[in-house]
Amino acid sequence: MTAQVTISTVVFNFYDTMSPSELIASYTVVSNEYASEIDREESKPEVQKLFEKDPESGGVYGEEVVSTVKGNTTFYPLMGTKLHLIVKDVSGVDQPIEINIPPIPLKHLYIDHSDMITYDQETDILSIENNEQMIQSNDLLKAVVTYYTFGGESIGTGIDLSFEMAEGKYKGSKILYNPVIDGQRVDNTGDKIPFIGIPMLLNPLSKFYEQIIQSPELWLYVEEKGDQESGFRAEKLLIEPEIKSDGGVVYIKMNHLTSVGLGLGAMPGEEKEEPAAECVGCEKTSNCFLDTIMGW
Repeated sequence: MTAQVTISTVVFNFYDTMSPSELIASYTVVSNEYASEIDREESKPEVQKLFEKDPESGGVYGEEVVSTVKGNTTFYPLMGTKLHLIVKDVSGVDQPIEINIPPIPLKHLYIDHSDMITYDQETDILSIENNEQMIQSNDLLKAVVTYYTFGGESIGTGIDLSFEMAEGKYKGSKILYNPVIDGQRVDNTGDKIPFIGIPMLLNPLSKFYEQIIQSPELWLYVEEKGDQESGFRAEKLLIEPEIKSDGGVVYIKMNHLTSVGLGLGAMPGEEKEEPAAECVGCEKTSNCFLDTIMGW
């Protein structure tokens, strides 16, 4: 059975003022209207279904999506771009956001096509077979984004960001940016890889909202091809997030492409540091077992 959905697409083209016939950027907005809730459920992409699952089931928020906005824009890798979207917050109010894609060195980009990359679906491992077909500076790329707003007790929004070839022989093929190859991040040095700036709306109805605004202990849920994980996994932020309290927005920075959700507090799998034992009758603390039981 095919879901009944009405798809409305608006394309904004931007041209060079000096050369009016030269297209310099394109921005697309897509809106879906479903005939019923059953049609809506059947049309959900897999990544949305994962977002809506509980963390214990490989998901993120365990809450239903209340708004989805899709957009895309074209750019040249060594120039970068800014992708503008009008998204809705949890109350249904329009919020303008801007995703900042910096200039990206070509050596960090890979065409996800069988001519260059092999993928073992059973093991979830990507391998480079032939890297001779490098992306060139004049190759036009497309940034594609789906932005999810969740209701209930979700602490924030979710995003799925990807690149693909916009033209040429490999048009439509995904682009991998600093991917996980053979189980390892291609470049995990952090500061040497340009970071993509992503704004995430916070949910003011969440009981954790004030805690995030005052003292954010945020990490990320990420879902990425080749990471050998089923569903979302936890990942540390390499750069501290910036919180805009008056607008309820947190700005995160990523140096690879992935689906992203926000995590708060202790990160799963992270070892907690044991608090120091208090020494009764003295002015010091100690982590040493003998110090604690002997009163040293």
